[in-house]
Amino acid sequence: MTNPWEALDVDGAGPYVLEEDKPALAAAEATCARKGEEFAKRYGYRTNLLPDPFTGDPDAPIVVFTLNPGYTDDAKALRWRGKGCTGSDDWWHANSTPMRDCYRANLKHEKLV
Repeated sequence: MTNPWEALDVDGAGPYVLEEDKPALAAAEATCARKGEEFAKRYGYRTNLLPDPFTGDPDAPIVVFTLNPGYTDDAKALRWRGKGCTGSDDWWHANSTPMRDCYRANLKHEKLV
């Protein structure tokens, strides 16, 4: 199987959506929009962030499944400042070169160690 994430322009500015996922994403976003702006803001897709469909080596002998880690917006990051939160997810994706490099390498199945 070829890695579909190889086709994603992870060095660009986004949106980060695979071509084959665009019709399904458009349908999901339309559903969110019909439910109202607040619903769409809370549950819509954040295509400005690099996708995180998996972490680690896909050939690893052990696979660990986890829940969606959630999303920290600017307002939440400000409220949590001093409790270990140093910025929103948008900020980290836009300003943290080591994090972006790690995401890019992970999507391309490059070794990270």
